[in-house]
Amino acid sequence: MCDSAGVYTITCRPTGKQYVGSAGRSMRIRFNRHRSLLSKGIHHCAPLQNAWNKYGADAFTFAPVLICHGDLAVFYEQLTIDALNPRFNVARTAGSRRGVKMPAEWRAQQAERARQQAQENPQKFERLVMKAKTPSARRKQAERMRAQRAAGLGDKAVEACRAKAARYLVHGRMLTVREISEIYDLKEITVFTRIYRGEVGDALAAPARRIGRHK
Repeated sequence: MCDSAGVYTITCRPTGKQYVGSAGRSMRIRFNRHRSLLSKGIHHCAPLQNAWNKYGADAFTFAPVLICHGDLAVFYEQLTIDALNPRFNVARTAGSRRGVKMPAEWRAQQAERARQQAQENPQKFERLVMKAKTPSARRKQAERMRAQRAAGLGDKAVEACRAKAARYLVHGRMLTVREISEIYDLKEITVFTRIYRGEVGDALAAPARRIGRHK
């Protein structure tokens, strides 16, 4: 398997059903990750996991579809999903797990990891919990939000970006802030903030560097 970035498929030969994915760095590493999760029974794609459990590892074929620059992998993944309509892809938006219900084993694993981290550093864990739940922290956050709304900072930022009709190159697509917010299910002010932090792209999976800004 190649070490290049690109788009790949996982095909169940007995049924012909496919899973389409992308790797921003190495498809070989991504294949190995899929195989490891499937073997442990904790893969995030339940239909793929069920087929793996039923037919076994030998019934599946991992194959690259195309090789591309890492920043364009998600863009071509979406085109491949639209073209092939893979049955195993529960989430129809490339780079997003929206609508995917994680397996109970995976959730239990994450909970156990959190418990271990809390045991290793109980003081840090206690500070985080207290900071998140104390009434004073919630009041301060509410006050900051009210002050920002009163000053019109959030609205002004969004309106300024709309007025300029700025478009940003995200994984090969020229998108406005509104389009980015709809695709990645984020608030427009959040997108606007991330643009100037250089985090435009697939923020739900791994923040991608800003490729360019165009008006």
